[in-house]
Amino acid sequence: MPRGKVKDRDGIYTRKDRPGWWGSWIDASGKRRQRKFDAYTLQEARTLLSAEKARAEKTVTLGYTADML
Repeated sequence: MPRGKVKDRDGIYTRKDRPGWWGSWIDASGKRRQRKFDAYTLQEARTLLSAEKARAEKTVTLGYTADML
C-alpha cells in the first residue's frame, strides 16, 4: 500500500560519505532545501535548523524576505 508524500521530512541527519551534520527543510517557496550545518553537536545543528525554518516561516508570513528591505 503506497504511503504517499511524507509531510514531516524536516530534520537533522548525517551522511556516510561526508562528516558533519546536515539539515533538510522546506523553504518559503515550497522547495526542499538541504544544507550542511557548521555545528559540532546535534543540539547546535537542531538550533540552526530551527533558525532556517523560522526564517522561511517569516518570509511566508510577511510575503517578502527581510533582505529585500
